[in-house]
Amino acid sequence: TIVELGVDYGHSTFVFSNALKTNSLYKSKVYGVDRFCGDTSTGIRDTKEFVDNKIKEHNIINAQNIKGDLNEIVKAWNSDIDILFIDGSHDYESVKQDFETWSKFVRPQGVILMHDTEIIKFGVVKYFDEIQGYLKLEFNH
Repeated sequence: TIVELGVDYGHSTFVFSNALKTNSLYKSKVYGVDRFCGDTSTGIRDTKEFVDNKIKEHNIINAQNIKGDLNEIVKAWNSDIDILFIDGSHDYESVKQDFETWSKFVRPQGVILMHDTEIIKFGVVKYFDEIQGYLKLEFNH
């Protein structure tokens, strides 16, 4: 189970879904959780219809979008997560909230990915530096 927090136009959702298109992994699921309305750093726009149409157009059967506030959706979440990709709002408080509320569902052997850990203007950098108790790797590009 892969959960992506912050879908935007779905690029990561499609990459994860396509990576799982093997006989043994096709039953795996990718959940894209987002308000689908953008924010002040990315721009305000509705992307859910675009992403849903791409999922249908490319016959992606292992992806599901969940529209809503991440802090509300996590309250009803009850499944283990193998890969958690945090890419929602990039301000410090949002990143911290996403990590602290969603990471408890990640299996002990699971992976937590965070986007934009190298862009100084985002709060992701500060929070990533503060995280303790995890093996952390950073890929700069």
